[in-house]
Amino acid sequence: MSRVQRLDRNGVLLKPHRTPEGFLYAEGYATRAGIFEYENPDGSIRRELRSEEEVSRADSLGTLGNKPVALLHPMEENADGDLEPVDITPENWDRYATGIVAPHVTYTADGYVKVAVMVGRADAIDAVEGGEAQELSCGYSAEVVERA
Repeated sequence: MSRVQRLDRNGVLLKPHRTPEGFLYAEGYATRAGIFEYENPDGSIRRELRSEEEVSRADSLGTLGNKPVALLHPMEENADGDLEPVDITPENWDRYATGIVAPHVTYTADGYVKVAVMVGRADAIDAVEGGEAQELSCGYSAEVVERA
């Protein structure tokens, strides 16, 4: 078993609209159960199953609510000069956070994780309204269990 960081792009942003205060609100599908493809360092493709049982568990869903929203997945250079994903923390919140995921996260009958997001940073609102940012994408850490 190994612990990995994953960045999945498969979510759909639904009907974003402005609140009376000027923030952007939208519901969307942040992730799903299924088989995901990732590129190995040698360029080959590996497939990983995120089972319905795993994705739909209440404790799994609970890890997404009240989390920060970013315009792009935050990336920083590591000691080798390579970019790698980083979590949003209180120390880098002002650099990366653009909003927040609402606390109520649900698992739909067709295998998707549905969330609501509020975006408050002007550049991120402009990116959504301008068509540059139209999807939700989860960043998360996972334990990978190798099976043939």
